[in-house]
Amino acid sequence: VYNSLMAYITLSKNNFFNNLDIIKHKTKSVDKIALVLKDNAYGHGLLEMATMAQEYGITKAVVQNSAEAQSIEDMFEYILVLAGFPTHKSSKIRYTINDINSITRFEKGTKVELKVDTGMHRNGVHVEDVKKAKELIKEQGLSLEAIFTHHRSADELSSEWFWQKENFRAIKEQDTTLRYHSCNSAALFRCSDFDEDMVRVGIAAYGCM
Repeated sequence: VYNSLMAYITLSKNNFFNNLDIIKHKTKSVDKIALVLKDNAYGHGLLEMATMAQEYGITKAVVQNSAEAQSIEDMFEYILVLAGFPTHKSSKIRYTINDINSITRFEKGTKVELKVDTGMHRNGVHVEDVKKAKELIKEQGLSLEAIFTHHRSADELSSEWFWQKENFRAIKEQDTTLRYHSCNSAALFRCSDFDEDMVRVGIAAYGCM
């Protein structure tokens, strides 16, 4: 039965590509853009948005869980899973360590990225525990590729963005062999000269800032 009151979204590839053009101008390279596709691409449709992103040339994606990662695995070279644990092996998929106590739950050889709590206080390893976490990751036989954080108020004109950025800068100086990323959409557009390895862009790609 057709429901005339059913909600729907009209996707515009031209508008989406225009948004990505603006983001690419800030990052200076499409290769540094990781499109956040978590939670069914914020309701826009995971496969629909992934297909358009692939057409544009996006090679990196960020998702919430392993199920989302598997559904788009053939479309991207790199996929970061923000929560949960591996349900199958893939050279393309990296998993987030959100808690130092969860490290022993990952199988040997798993590609992981360490999330650090620089001030958001939602999840992530405490700044003072980064060294210990890296030691445990090595003992567990995991492959640590990157360290990242998340800004809690980058869209607000407050000092929080600055001190979180400073906290993360101190972590980056400890080890130059890893990749680092901290910018979400709002943080990217507050940067005067973006210089990190990757940006996790979500809401800006969907046309809202």
